[in-house]
Amino acid sequence: MSRRFAGLSLWALALWLAPLVSAEDEAPLPLNVEENVVVSSTLAKDRHDPASFTDLDADAIRAINTGQDLSTLLGETMNAYSYSDAGNGYGYSYLRIRGFDQSRIAVNVNGVPLNTPESHQVYTIDLGDFATGLGLIQIQRGPGTAQYGSPAVGGVVNLETAALPTAGGGALDLTAGSYGTSRISLGYGGAIGGSGWAYSVRAAHVQSDGYRKPSWSRQTLLHVAFEHTAPDSIWRVMLFGGPETTQLAYFGVPHEYLHDDALRRTNDFLKPGETDNFYQPQLQVMNDRRLAHGLFLKNTVYAIVGNGAFKQFSDALAYDPLGNDLPPTPLYPESTVNNAWRNRALANRQAGWIPRLNWTHPGGELAAGMELLFHRGRHDGQVTSGDVCADPACTSTTPVNDPLVLYDFTNAKDTVNLSSARP
Repeated sequence: MSRRFAGLSLWALALWLAPLVSAEDEAPLPLNVEENVVVSSTLAKDRHDPASFTDLDADAIRAINTGQDLSTLLGETMNAYSYSDAGNGYGYSYLRIRGFDQSRIAVNVNGVPLNTPESHQVYTIDLGDFATGLGLIQIQRGPGTAQYGSPAVGGVVNLETAALPTAGGGALDLTAGSYGTSRISLGYGGAIGGSGWAYSVRAAHVQSDGYRKPSWSRQTLLHVAFEHTAPDSIWRVMLFGGPETTQLAYFGVPHEYLHDDALRRTNDFLKPGETDNFYQPQLQVMNDRRLAHGLFLKNTVYAIVGNGAFKQFSDALAYDPLGNDLPPTPLYPESTVNNAWRNRALANRQAGWIPRLNWTHPGGELAAGMELLFHRGRHDGQVTSGDVCADPACTSTTPVNDPLVLYDFTNAKDTVNLSSARP
């Protein structure tokens, strides 16, 4: 099965690589050259790639990780800035690098794009305490080594999960802090007999009441991984994700509120119950294979399934079923809905394949790759409850029994990208 998979990747890349192969005869490499089966064409190398970057290894990550949102953690690095709706780094947070927001920053997990294909936005709230399972974080300032047309004007963030332990053991992390903040993370892993496979299972839960009142968040994550190591190949399979529930707090406060401790912490602009509920599990299957001396092939196949919705409240909602461009009709009249609750749901389905080929030769190194991405996202908005005014003066109302449709559509995006580099 693995040989057929490798053969298919080579066939798909053959036409792209043909004009790039060096015309020089390959001289024998020195005998002391060490070949590493694991190849990453997205990580920048010091004195090798034209990129300004910062690396955080497992120890550095552990030193700054308290379960805060991943964007908040990344905001502590050079030329980066972050802020959170809740005001204390938990829940919905947003990252900027060199002034560019998250939709202009390419974020990858083991080379798999985390940016949504529709808006290129990144939602790290779906990865509660994900940093505990990382072995390396690299923050590149500027496009750097971004490939496949990623939205990397501002920078690139590469998140690499840690290698699995071969000796059995586990770890328990407990954190508690102000504003009702707590974290629990429990993991265990080790080798599976003498099969060459190792496994790791980790479950985590992070919660916080937030600095603002109310701006609470609850995040749960399950991370399951398997790894098989052979002389010429490494297989990695992992599944991670979990549900999050958050009280929305995206409105700021007026400037005059900042001088009063009670007022600057208020979130009265949004009603309790205006919440976000979402989960987006991701499956990754990766194979790094040495095909020949100096020739490596890396395949990654992944699938992402996202489901959730957020709720919004309006004292008086102008409901226009045909939109602003069409006049109302007797069948679809304009109306006002008092005490309206809206439910805006999203269902994402995404699958992709990323093959990459690296060839090290006397003249340097050639890297080429491809990305196939298939995405479908259904957007469904409804008014689920409220009182519909029966006349313009609103002298009488009718409760919403059947949901009123705000919108219902599906976005489709299929992408094919080719990339090559010859340092």
